[in-house]
Amino acid sequence: GERQDALTLQQEALSLSIELGAHELDLAQCNSNLGTCLLDLEQKEKALESHKKALAIRQSVLPAIHPDIARSLTNKAICLLRLGHKQRALDLHIKTLKMKCMILPECRTDFASSLHHIADFEMELKRNEDALSDYNDVLLIRLETLPANHIDIAASYNSLSVCFKALGRYNDVIANYQEALSILNGNT
Repeated sequence: GERQDALTLQQEALSLSIELGAHELDLAQCNSNLGTCLLDLEQKEKALESHKKALAIRQSVLPAIHPDIARSLTNKAICLLRLGHKQRALDLHIKTLKMKCMILPECRTDFASSLHHIADFEMELKRNEDALSDYNDVLLIRLETLPANHIDIAASYNSLSVCFKALGRYNDVIANYQEALSILNGNT
């Protein structure tokens, strides 16, 4: 259906970009877009290869610390997680987080997003106490930087609920789910 059509269009865009001698960064973006389409179609190995190509191109033309390199590292980490390589994915997310802190110290919502990814990985690795700490930090940042009814705040409460459930803290599960539902229902 539509995903296969999107994949075909991304493949054509990449071929055309190569044929026309597009700038390296445009080729990197085409590879990244292709990787995203492949991952949506569960073609994980091919997606990883496309994201690796995008990363390699970006690393060859951009400074070592750059937002586009951080994005490529995140994309690669997502592929690795989907392939079951949890520790490698976590390591890349941590590297990305450190890079983002160097690039965008004032961009706390971006930092919160990266920290949320790390907490997700910690949950996958059954490091629930570490995840709880990171999810709490994410929530605090989001409460300080986003409107009170923002969906990302609801997502933070939901993630905390999942973590509390894994820890057997059921009263905290209910309280956080109620906060998330309140935001999602527009009752803040």
